Amino acid sequence: MDPHYWPSLYPGIGIGALVGLASGGWLSVIVGALGGLAGAAASLELNRLLGFQEDLISLALLVGCAAGVAKLMTVLADVMRRRSGL
Repeated sequence: MDPHYWPSLYPGIGIGALVGLASGGWLSVIVGALGGLAGAAASLELNRLLGFQEDLISLALLVGCAAGVAKLMTVLADVMRRRSGL
């Protein structure tokens, strides 16, 4: 891991928490933050595979992946919550 790995994950947590906040409820905020964390980690690996340096494209990829995975996880959590009757 390079020294920029962990600081690069923090924006993903924030973006995911905001996506969860838009969905409503504390559980959505937590699930969204975890999804943002997973999306940020995936974007860092994708940046490494594609060979992008630290520039605007890698930032856009980080934001897109974090928001996309966070939204996916909040939707899945909402579907699971509805099916279980909670």
